[in-house]
Amino acid sequence: MTASPGTAKVAIVDQRCVIARVVDFVRRFVFLKSEPMYLLVALWIIATHLHQSFRYTGYLFIQSPEKQCGKTRLLEILHLLVHNSTGIDSSPTAAVVSRTAWGNTQLLDEGDGWPELAGLRNILNAGFQRNAQTARCQQDGLGVQVPKKLLLYCPRAIAGIGKDILSGTTRDRTFFVDMARQKPDERRERLRDKIVEPQAAELKKEVEEWVRNQREEVVTLYESLMQSSLPYLETFRDRTIDISEPLAVILELAYRERRDDLSRARRDLCEAVALAREETNQYSEDHRVLAAIHELMAGSDMIEQPSALAKALNERAGITLNEFLIADVLRRYGFEHKSVRKDSLPRKCYVIERSRLEDILARYTSLPTTSQS
Repeated sequence: MTASPGTAKVAIVDQRCVIARVVDFVRRFVFLKSEPMYLLVALWIIATHLHQSFRYTGYLFIQSPEKQCGKTRLLEILHLLVHNSTGIDSSPTAAVVSRTAWGNTQLLDEGDGWPELAGLRNILNAGFQRNAQTARCQQDGLGVQVPKKLLLYCPRAIAGIGKDILSGTTRDRTFFVDMARQKPDERRERLRDKIVEPQAAELKKEVEEWVRNQREEVVTLYESLMQSSLPYLETFRDRTIDISEPLAVILELAYRERRDDLSRARRDLCEAVALAREETNQYSEDHRVLAAIHELMAGSDMIEQPSALAKALNERAGITLNEFLIADVLRRYGFEHKSVRKDSLPRKCYVIERSRLEDILARYTSLPTTSQS
């Protein structure tokens, strides 16, 4: 729109959550088959700027079954946005990786062809944890070799062909990001440096500003999780919880003023973590079902048969559920299946009180507070 004479042009301010802006930027250039994985990658990018506030930082392992699936492109986007990127190294050595870890983000490409994979293994196995360290001999000013302590902890994104190129221990510290070759209708923008780099720099400034403003609250919430974990992560394995909590803390604080968006983002994060860690998450599935039922309720209680609920959810909510799954979830959360009169006939239905359902959703997605013991 052209400004009229004598009036100042008003900038349009993007009011969306900073996470959403990072998601959109990554999606412009990188194709991921699973939409929730964009959220995980965006949260990981932001977490690199806060990683020294966390005890653990999970790696990204960007892998595909063959070449030309976008692995290096994703590393290029990460390079533009993460905290203190050391650049994309396609032939890392143990010496370089150990000496450039602390305070940086390492992007390691061509993992299936590294000549020193065995030497890197111990660094990768330990370096996801804040207190990880090793010793290397260095020459002092008099030419004497003296041991020097090196801190190994930093965020790392590793790219390569095949899931088995990393040791089982390293994979246990990792989020898998499965890449696939794009079909013609999935093509993304080309990465034109002169256009994209200034846009990325501006977005990175926004991330850094958000981090400066929120760092204290991030630390407070993260430390509170030692006493009370976030409920939607509880059914994952302990190691998965360790590396997922930093992402969840960022999500909670970025979306705290957007409760509807927060609910959906929690479900997406659970789905992405389950996929990236090859695990299941019962809480995520249950919560998805209960939230979908809540969206169907038009301000009043619901009395319905599971088969009718399944049909309504599949048509309206755009998800695929069967009546047996719905019945199992409702029973698990204490909703009764009993004979009631519906349409003037006695039928076996579930009675779902709206207030009780809302209490369950609020209770099982509520944040731990600092006042809790």
